[in-house]
Amino acid sequence: MPVKEYKCVKYGTLKADKYGYVKVDLNLHSTSPRYALNKVLVKISYNKVDVLNDENQVIVNHSRLYGQYRKSMKWQPYLNLMAKRPTALK
Repeated sequence: MPVKEYKCVKYGTLKADKYGYVKVDLNLHSTSPRYALNKVLVKISYNKVDVLNDENQVIVNHSRLYGQYRKSMKWQPYLNLMAKRPTALK
C-alpha cells in the first residue's frame, strides 16, 4: 500500500450559464446566482462534484450524476434571490 493517499479527482474550469448551472458530462449542476456567466473550478470524483470559487472554497457539492441530460439542483444558494424576486426562477 502507498504511504500517501492518492485522490482520484479531475479538476476543470467551467463557465456557468445565465442561471448559474455548469455542465459536467452532459449533466447540469447548480452553483449560485452570484456565479452566473462566470468561471468556476469544478472538482469531479467518482461519486461527487464539488463546485469551487477562486479561493478553492466549496460553493456547493452534488452527488455525481450518471447518464445524460440530468439536472442536480441545490436550492440553498438561490433562496435570497427567490425572497427578493419570487418570479426570478421559473
